Amino acid sequence: MSSVVQTQTRPQGRSLLVWLAPVQAAIVFSVIAIASGGQMLKTWIFGALVWLMALPLFVSLEAGLIGMMLFEPLRGLIRRAQYLFVDYSTSDPIHLLTPIVTLVAFILLLKNRRLDIFRQSRLAPAVSFLLLIYFVQIFNPLQGGLFIGFSGALFMLLPVLWFYFGQAMKSSFVKTALRLMVVM
Repeated sequence: MSSVVQTQTRPQGRSLLVWLAPVQAAIVFSVIAIASGGQMLKTWIFGALVWLMALPLFVSLEAGLIGMMLFEPLRGLIRRAQYLFVDYSTSDPIHLLTPIVTLVAFILLLKNRRLDIFRQSRLAPAVSFLLLIYFVQIFNPLQGGLFIGFSGALFMLLPVLWFYFGQAMKSSFVKTALRLMVVM
């Protein structure tokens, strides 16, 4: 009687330096951004904050919404703290942080729930029609340029997206969010 034994070798793991390469690149770029200051540092801070706010979305939609609710009251403080390192400018990208993360959260919600979110409740079709009107208004030539349309979308279209987040949440999360607002 004979038996054949086959041994499998485990693939060799990657070097620790390979796993630390993104961290090393971030550290090097941080040093370069701090040394050069100005717009490069502001862009690096903006990118880091967008990533920091979008990171909880990998856990759940609730965690991402809590991250945005924690950031918004602190936005003014963070904005003024950056002026210790960079010069003051009238166009500050920190105001686009929450809208960017809101769009990412909406895309993830749309990916998970498909088009059902647009007809999930009795109010959803009307809100979806309003959202469509707001979207078309971005490209309205009578109101001004495209920049004017996107600026208006920040104030009209993006807050309507939070309606869909509210549909997806449980009532226990709403209680938690209201408590968080009181504390903040």
